Amino acid sequence: MKKRTAFILLTAFAVMMISACSGSGNKEEKSVTPAETVTPAQDMHLHYIVISVDGMTCEGCENTVKGAISGVKGVASATASHTDKRAIAGYAGETPDTATLRKAIVSAGYKVNGFQLIGHNMDLINQ
Repeated sequence: MKKRTAFILLTAFAVMMISACSGSGNKEEKSVTPAETVTPAQDMHLHYIVISVDGMTCEGCENTVKGAISGVKGVASATASHTDKRAIAGYAGETPDTATLRKAIVSAGYKVNGFQLIGHNMDLINQ
């Protein structure tokens, strides 16, 4: 009986860990991805903030961070990369509040190490 209980608990723990990493846990996922709604003409006029993010380990984490920053006022596009350990927020008007961006990412379960304003040259980000 003890072996069966231990097996059930271990299985439940494994399922919980997999769900947390895939972004399908208790976090609310957003269905709108502003990055996909920005036209090439609009993209030429965007400025970018590169955000150093720790804790992303998979594409599910990327989607969670992307969704978190997409919900911040003023963000027109969003990307995230667990391999590069960064997220990029594109904006057209005033610079989104970095404290609000930080709060959104931390609330999603990740750590923000810093911000870098790039301007509107996306090539600088890819270096």
